[in-house]
Amino acid sequence: MRELSVTFGALRVVEGDRFSAYDIGPTTVEFTTLDGASEPVADIELESETYALLQLVVSESNVVLNDGTEASIETQPGDPITYEHGFDVFDGMTTTFSANTAPVADDNGDSPTYQLLPDPDEVTVEYGGS
Repeated sequence: MRELSVTFGALRVVEGDRFSAYDIGPTTVEFTTLDGASEPVADIELESETYALLQLVVSESNVVLNDGTEASIETQPGDPITYEHGFDVFDGMTTTFSANTAPVADDNGDSPTYQLLPDPDEVTVEYGGS
């Protein structure tokens, strides 16, 4: 794969029975150049609370294969990538939520299609002073 870029437009969090969305876009991540590194997607201030999950909302995606042909991504604009991993936000502290999203090929026979799937084993939450 020569290029896989995804642009995120919003970040959503769920706390209790409330759902909150935050505009973070456009924030583009080029997955093929990360090579095991991470790239910050958003730096937002949330209320002190316990959150049940985090979602990144895709606003645009692009896949170009090594031979120059384009492939499609099943995650369409407006669809969220959901990380079902709870985390807390405390007053006076910084919470860093890190997660891995992996492109997974779905060979449908006609043309390659990719899904962007969260890796539940690759989510970490770190807390520190502000």
